[in-house]
Amino acid sequence: MLCPSCKKPVPGGQSCSTCHCAVPERETFSGQGGRYLAILVLIAAGMAVVFVILDTWSSLQWAHSLEWHWIAALMVAQPVIIGFYYWTVLRNEEITITDEYIYRRSHWGNEKILWRDLTEFKELSVLPRDSLIGRVSWLSRFFPRRKGIDYSPYTRYELVAVEPSGRKMRMCIEASTIDDVNWLLELIRYKDSERNLAALVKE
Repeated sequence: MLCPSCKKPVPGGQSCSTCHCAVPERETFSGQGGRYLAILVLIAAGMAVVFVILDTWSSLQWAHSLEWHWIAALMVAQPVIIGFYYWTVLRNEEITITDEYIYRRSHWGNEKILWRDLTEFKELSVLPRDSLIGRVSWLSRFFPRRKGIDYSPYTRYELVAVEPSGRKMRMCIEASTIDDVNWLLELIRYKDSERNLAALVKE
């Protein structure tokens, strides 16, 4: 694992010898469904305010009709419905990292890769239509950014592993679906650098 304070390699469950910070045995990262829901509810609230102002102050006849009120209500409800849908999709999204493995619990299926089986880690750009959650992932640009790596909503990170039995595994992580992706990537890149170093030693 890495020390969360000084980023030095430290076995999980021990204290860092440099800053004496406790290093957890595991790090857990949750899904972003709540944030998508919050942003879409705010968008719906903004639309509702606009429609109320239009209805109150407009002199246009159509703005006071029953048909317009139904249309406005449906337009306000749409982002809320979309937000609840993606909240249900991402509410169980979770990634756990330890010194031995990375485990992903997901709407799209659970996956586990042992670090000793990791063979490749790469970063890919995907089209909005190919993203796990589609074009709505663009809203992740409004999520709080922590110091570190900045990322595009349409960035996919792939971990490839080959088990001793020969079975190939591929885990895909999208930056817009998981919380604190910057720290997650630091931990993964550290483990990938360990693998690369071990490969050089063998050569």
